[in-house]
Amino acid sequence: MYILGLDIGYSNLKLACGRAGTTPRTEIQPAGAAPRSRLNVRLNIPCMDPIAQTGTDGVRVRIHGEEWVAGVHPGRIEHWGRPLHKDYPTTDSYRALFHAGLLACATRRIDALVTGLPTAQWLDEDYRAALKSSLEGVHKPDGEHAVEIVEATILPQPLGTFIDFLWGRQEENVVRHLKELCVAIIDAGYYSTDWSVITQGALRKALNGTSMKAMAMIFEGAARLIADDDGAEISERQIEEAVADGRPTCIGRQLKPISLTPYLTRAAQEIAPIAIDSVCADLRDADTAPQVVILTGGGADFFEQSARAAFPAARVVTANDRVIANARGYFFARSVA
Repeated sequence: MYILGLDIGYSNLKLACGRAGTTPRTEIQPAGAAPRSRLNVRLNIPCMDPIAQTGTDGVRVRIHGEEWVAGVHPGRIEHWGRPLHKDYPTTDSYRALFHAGLLACATRRIDALVTGLPTAQWLDEDYRAALKSSLEGVHKPDGEHAVEIVEATILPQPLGTFIDFLWGRQEENVVRHLKELCVAIIDAGYYSTDWSVITQGALRKALNGTSMKAMAMIFEGAARLIADDDGAEISERQIEEAVADGRPTCIGRQLKPISLTPYLTRAAQEIAPIAIDSVCADLRDADTAPQVVILTGGGADFFEQSARAAFPAARVVTANDRVIANARGYFFARSVA
């Protein structure tokens, strides 16, 4: 059985694919997607940083008969709005990234596709069923070659990280006592911070939520702090791309390299506590105290300090390979089913 675990986020497309019972192949691509006519021209200059030249032209897919590119940094796209809203799974940009994920598998038949939704959306049965229906069946991601998806499964998004956590046995003591524990999973993404609670191995439907205090606001805050200190007009998009590429600096005034870490840290100290406070309020209303807090998503490191302060009695851990953890967990959800 061929399985695809697919996590289509606002910042990255993440996939884990392969045969059941094997270690999946994983891949991460930027989540920019738009008609090909909107892609700017990247100059192939030999002396440029090779990191900046990798994957520059994305994956060509077809949407409604039109040629699109997917898997590029959003900064490569001109005059095209980036969809940042809760109905993201219904957009053409999401569909383009879905097609890019199918092409990355290089197979004509996917027996099981597993993806996720924020828990609040997953609880909406009609919304979940509509997404499942749109993913199943025969697709032509490049407009020519057919790829069949036999069955699609939609999970609550944080459950992917939870399954990956158990599979990897990061914390043997936690796994051993799982049926006795209350576990909060906090997914710090680009557009939102989502959380869910699992008590004694069961998902608590009433204990989930979303905060808009997430990485986008941290990038925005860092850009504002840099402007205040240095006068440099560095955009949140530039900071986002630098972080994604692993570059520690951006270029400011007079070609001065500006270290991003102190500004991201300061911005996180403003934003992360607000998101974590929302989690605390949710748990207080339910009179529930987590014994384990699992942080995941691209912003996990920026939320760790606030999570430890908010839950001093809990074991706070960060997921292995936190960006890919959900997709890999989706794969394992069917691999061992």
